[in-house]
Amino acid sequence: YRFWRRGEDGRWSSVDDDDVLAPHALPSAFAIRLASYAGAPVAEDAILPFRPSGRNEPYALELVSPAWSQIVTGDPREIADEMLVNPDIDLVTFTGGVPVGKYIAAKAVYKRQVLELGGNAPFIVMEDADLDEAASLAAAGSYKNSGQRCTAVKRMLVHEKVADAFVERLVARTKAWSYGDPMDDSLEMGTVIDEAAAKNFEARVNDAVSRGAKLLVGNVRRGAVYSPTVIDHVDPDMDVVKTETFGPVSPVIRFRDIDHAIAIPNGT
Repeated sequence: YRFWRRGEDGRWSSVDDDDVLAPHALPSAFAIRLASYAGAPVAEDAILPFRPSGRNEPYALELVSPAWSQIVTGDPREIADEMLVNPDIDLVTFTGGVPVGKYIAAKAVYKRQVLELGGNAPFIVMEDADLDEAASLAAAGSYKNSGQRCTAVKRMLVHEKVADAFVERLVARTKAWSYGDPMDDSLEMGTVIDEAAAKNFEARVNDAVSRGAKLLVGNVRRGAVYSPTVIDHVDPDMDVVKTETFGPVSPVIRFRDIDHAIAIPNGT
């Protein structure tokens, strides 16, 4: 393996292992910006080895800007363990899925670790909520960055007394959300990370519908383009909400009272 650093002049050069402080592994181009924010306070004059997802290494090479950053590329089966056990590395941070996070925790053992393993964030709408504002926030939370960020809204819990009115507003905002060619700056949403991810979202929604959920808008896929989607009457045990659906899907779960609303996310 080799560590690389881009200098202030934009040129890349290899650096010695002695300057290594902490490797950072992140899955998306959106997260590349987070690496810069997170790395600066801890790195100071040291080096932050940065291992992007193999799906977006070219973007990482273009977007990572601090002079102290290094891009580490290659097959993770060959380089990951070295980054976890190398004695010159003091801290390991990772943003991604739970299975890989558990592997890192077991392998790095004695090193300091910061593991951000995604989420399945609930958005709770009570009966006294401003439904227009709630629907706008829910749509933006679900569809910005194609829903592929750890801070996105993943499931919408709505009090049964206002659920119909909320869903009507959410569907209207979803239909108005423009999407398609990611090179078209006039659109609000482009593709998801790849076609396999889009197929996964489509399959999860189809499974929910087959088990009683109601598809109100969306679930249209063209390659890696996947439409903003709303499904209502979702059961908490359906896969679309039981585990994180990392895309632009708005599943609506209806609840009776606040205790019920709290119990649902606590059950996963």
